Amino acid sequence: MNKLGNPKKLKTIFLLILAGVIILTINYTSLGSKTKDLFLTASAPLQTLFWQQGQGLSHFIDKLKGISFLEGENSYLKLENQRLKAELANLLELKNENQELRKALDIGLEKEFEVTTANVISKDPFQDVIVIDKGSNDGISVNFPVISPQKNLIGRVEESFASFSRVILTSNKRSSISAKISDQEETIGVVNGESNLKLVFDLVLQDNKIEKGSLVLTTSLGNIFPKGLLIGEIKSINYSDVKPFQTAQIDSGLDLNKLNSVFIITNLR
Repeated sequence: MNKLGNPKKLKTIFLLILAGVIILTINYTSLGSKTKDLFLTASAPLQTLFWQQGQGLSHFIDKLKGISFLEGENSYLKLENQRLKAELANLLELKNENQELRKALDIGLEKEFEVTTANVISKDPFQDVIVIDKGSNDGISVNFPVISPQKNLIGRVEESFASFSRVILTSNKRSSISAKISDQEETIGVVNGESNLKLVFDLVLQDNKIEKGSLVLTTSLGNIFPKGLLIGEIKSINYSDVKPFQTAQIDSGLDLNKLNSVFIITNLR
């Protein structure tokens, strides 16, 4: 059935029209005060109905406006919240970078090398590779050494792109570093990567003494890494009576989960 054909609907519409006519008559005609009073008394129920219907419609419209306003306000607040989160993230990143830089300054790193700070943007523990957010646009080139703020050797740049670089860690199988035992100039060898963050100190003469806990440092041979960078600590030694060389396992102390920023040495002083 057509909604307009509903008797109750038609009655309500008729009463509203009638109430409207009465109100207009009272307000916009020159009837006497007594006549107006009579009209007001007689039409009071109709005016109440008219007012209630009007109020209902007004509340409905106000509610729609309110919902629309709240939806708009909610959308604005969501965008503002996202913006504030982004700003907070940037501030935290800046804070972390500044903390790392202060660590480097505290140990005088800037006095020994020219360094560029970079953030680690991805890590591949299966290949012992990390990717940093600095590249050729920042003056980063292949074979630049990558270190921690404490001067621990992390690896070297293997590939440099415009805005980022791939760094192979010291434990990468493609990594080979001339090294020596700290305070033992004669105990030299080569540190080779064995993947999975494992390092081996190889080609060490049997006559040279290696002790557990000894520190392994870089030498200047090879013209890639500066002398004296910490590679790691001897954790076990493999002796052999039939081989001319002995080997040792090295603990690099590198924790990829905590590696968020690094320093690239761009020029030795």
